[in-house]
Amino acid sequence: MNPAERQPDPLLVVRIVWGATAWSPVVFAAVAFLIAGGAGPADADSLRRIASGPVAVVLFVAGMAACAAGFRVNVDFSADSAESAQERIRRAMTPFMVRCALFDATGVLGLLVSILTGAPLLGVPFWLLALAGFAASFPKGGGR
Repeated sequence: MNPAERQPDPLLVVRIVWGATAWSPVVFAAVAFLIAGGAGPADADSLRRIASGPVAVVLFVAGMAACAAGFRVNVDFSADSAESAQERIRRAMTPFMVRCALFDATGVLGLLVSILTGAPLLGVPFWLLALAGFAASFPKGGGR
């Protein structure tokens, strides 16, 4: 069989990459809860005190900025009439990977705030935002 005849659908390859990276916030959450051995401080006052500390505030701002920047990256997998599927995917791949990296950074910052404060519950907003970003970034477009 000629290798040129059996090329995988380029959009399917992008969806596989998306699927692999979209699970990262779930992995970060599991790691944070395993490291902490539970949810962290049980009373609301302790959690509020930790969340208002300078480290948590800086990480919250950085996480929200990374997530907002991810939503601002324009990724377009739609096809122009003269463009082949390979060209379309090639054109959209770099902004797509940048967008995924920014959502991944949001999840990493959630892991960092969880580890530094000892309160994994503080990472939940980061991970939910990252998952929402990945869900909104699902590569759509026509087939070949």
